[in-house]
Parts: sequence; structure tokens; C-alpha cells
Amino acid sequence: MKRISFFSVCVPFIVGLLIVAGCKSDDSKPNDPGGGGTTGTSKVMVVHASPGSPAIDLYVDTTRARANLAYASNTGYISISAGIHSLKATIAGTQTILISVPLFPVPENVIVTAFAADTGIAVTATAFSDTLTVPASGKASVRYINMMARSTGVGAYVDAGATATATLDFLVGTSFLSIDAGQHTVEFKSGTTTLATLTNYAFQAGKIYTVWLKGLNGTTGATAPGVEVILNN
Repeated sequence: MKRISFFSVCVPFIVGLLIVAGCKSDDSKPNDPGGGGTTGTSKVMVVHASPGSPAIDLYVDTTRARANLAYASNTGYISISAGIHSLKATIAGTQTILISVPLFPVPENVIVTAFAADTGIAVTATAFSDTLTVPASGKASVRYINMMARSTGVGAYVDAGATATATLDFLVGTSFLSIDAGQHTVEFKSGTTTLATLTNYAFQAGKIYTVWLKGLNGTTGATAPGVEVILNN
């Protein structure tokens, strides 16, 4: 059986998503993490959510865009000019190529966060279009995503609420939701069983966050369920 390398599914998926997103009629422009948009570029963030997969170096054309991307980490937004580029991922610190995409079409004004998730030959990918609209005064925006392999129907609960903010199957996430700035606790549960908890996290006013559930359901150690936070702006 042929083993699918990390990112061998993810990169073509991102290419397709960029093409589709670039064809949509949308007046929004990509935002730099600090504010204003940049005409003629797109932004792509890649998140390594595949437990047990190796760290990678990511190249755009001949430039190493990010080095040593380990499990549960992300690239931050990578600005890529519109046009045709090459892209490859290598095992970190080597020139051993995991995937090479010689013709990588990038349209203008697209913002995407892409997750590579699951394990072994089941590695798959999903991507989310990011809307980086600044939250209302005194508010933060939070998106909840389930990237824990072998899970289904996971509830995301905020501050021990009696009702889940969202119920998420694997590879599913919410839109960005408004919450009051301040400390909040987020629990991911399967039924009444708590899988992982983000305790008293300080969500800042005006900031945009992705809170995501990682790991492999039912395991311990390096692949155990856990919660990660991405600051999107």
C-alpha cells in the first residue's frame, strides 16, 4: 500500500481552494496581521495538525517561507503575490521532498487557513476562508475547530455553559463568533466527557482567534487531545 506523505493531500487542496475563493465576488481584501490590505497578494496559513507526522520546511519558489514546522504549529500568514508559483515541502532540515507543486496558481485577495490533519495514510486536509474584520469595541472574535482525529459530535462549551456553543464533527469549524473580551474557559466534550480544556484564556479586545482541538482520540502522550490557539490578527 502506498503511504501518503504529509501535505501530499493538503497542498493540492489549498490550490483548489485558492482558485475557487479567487473567483468569488468579494469586496474584502487580505489584511496584514497588523491592519491594512495589500492589493495583488493573497495570504495562506498552514497548520500542522497531523499527530505523528514529521516537521517540515515549506518553500515558495526557491525561498524557504517557513522552517521546521512541527506538529500543532502554524506558519502564520504567508503573503504570496498573485500569479504562478512553485511550492514544495521537505522534511525539516533536509532536501528530502515530501511534495512538489511546480505550477501553483495564486489569485488576488484571498485569505485562507489550511489544516493538514489525521494520521498515516488517512492524512487529509480542510481549509477555512478567513474574514479578518476587526471586532466591535470590547469584543473578540473566536472560531472553534475540531481537528482531533477519530472524533465526531464534539461539543465546544464556553465558561461551563449548559449548552454547547457548537457541535463539531472532525474537520468542521464554526464561523468567527463574537465574545466579550476577558478570560474565558473553553471545553471540548464528547457527551459529558471532557476531552481537552483551555482554561482562563485572556481573549483581548479587537483580536481574532482560532481555538482548535488537536490530537488523536483515545491516546495519551504526544498525540493526546489538547487545545491550541491561533491569533489571526
